[in-house]
Amino acid sequence: MHEPIAYTYNADTHCPSCAEEAFGRSEDGDIAPDAGVIAPWDECDPATGICCGTCGCEIVESLPYTVIENTPGYLPDDPDPARFHTFREAVRYMVEQVRDYRDSLRDFGGDPEGWLDRTLGQAYMRDAGRNHDLGRSFEVVDTPNL
Repeated sequence: MHEPIAYTYNADTHCPSCAEEAFGRSEDGDIAPDAGVIAPWDECDPATGICCGTCGCEIVESLPYTVIENTPGYLPDDPDPARFHTFREAVRYMVEQVRDYRDSLRDFGGDPEGWLDRTLGQAYMRDAGRNHDLGRSFEVVDTPNL
């Protein structure tokens, strides 16, 4: 059985400890039986996370930077892109992805060419030996602006 990760009451979200302190436990052992619950599988905006309205603790961590990788002209492929705490962590991951893509082009006899800008958090790589290769674009975005 999964316990709720947070409770909602008084127009705010609260951690289990604060909810238990405010309401106690029922005879069944449930915390705050009349409050709303947020289960581990409920969706949450990873850009903002969830903090307790009473004690301020972080219930669901905030991951405001997202690395988007896709073929130019098409929607991003990954329905659950990588998210990070800092721009620097996201750029580091993006650089790894660009290198992996470059190496995969080389492994298949390709001639990789492109550019990478760590300051902007953007990169592009394509196979120069193929006339109609759209390549791959990589970008770190501030998740709240998606």
